[in-house]
Amino acid sequence: MLTIKTNHHLYPLHSYADVLAGTKGKERIELVSNFDYLQEDDWSARLFRYKGDWYDAHEFESLFPTEGTQVMEGSLREQMFKRGWHGIQTSSVWTGIVITYPYLDPNEGGFDSENVRVGYAYWG
Repeated sequence: MLTIKTNHHLYPLHSYADVLAGTKGKERIELVSNFDYLQEDDWSARLFRYKGDWYDAHEFESLFPTEGTQVMEGSLREQMFKRGWHGIQTSSVWTGIVITYPYLDPNEGGFDSENVRVGYAYWG
């Protein structure tokens, strides 16, 4: 059974350059270590902080069905997508962090690229 807990708050996305500029000491060393694949002058908004940890929204596995890919009916992936989640980063065999990009306007379509909603998913 899949359970997803969320407070539905929006978490702003930050650029790596902005996050680095605002951190010092041990936290800066940890950021550089965790995101060593990013350039210090990367201004794309992609990092968010959730429960004290930084995450890269671009590193989440997409839950969107893609052309040529079959998703098993009733699978966790399908259940998460049908509940409106767009990506997952697993933290164990039974848990993960899920994100969704909120819609800007239901009438016009499109996603908010400056914020994400975050949830904690567990199954088993």
